[in-house]
Amino acid sequence: MPTNKHVYCVKFVCGSLEKVVRNECDGVLGAGSYCTEINILNYNNEERALIEKFVIPIVSKELIAREPHIAKMIKGDKITLPPNTATMDDCCRISELMKESGTFKIGYLKIVSSIDLAVTAVYTAANRAGEAVSMQVLPVIGELI
Repeated sequence: MPTNKHVYCVKFVCGSLEKVVRNECDGVLGAGSYCTEINILNYNNEERALIEKFVIPIVSKELIAREPHIAKMIKGDKITLPPNTATMDDCCRISELMKESGTFKIGYLKIVSSIDLAVTAVYTAANRAGEAVSMQVLPVIGELI
């Protein structure tokens, strides 16, 4: 990879909560299901993107990183994205990278690329009846390091 790299840090929320946690400090999310999909587009006409991904879990099975505690980065995977192609990561893929399934997860997916990309996060939430109540599509701004 070249010396300069493009970095995108994408927040993810994945899984279901049966009820709001009783402790008022933990009541950030209500009961329901939460999903995150992260789209990665190599919009370049000629250059392929060499991509490394890392997961930084903040909540998984239990709260990991409420201050003063910190979360450590987990090595994800490496992919090559040819010109004018796209891929995605979702809650299932994040679970695979974390080697954990079936738990409520909050954290970051860090994407490091050899070239500039278009990265978009799609967040959906559903109530306990499974009815979608919210959807947001947000571009993720990268940093050149």
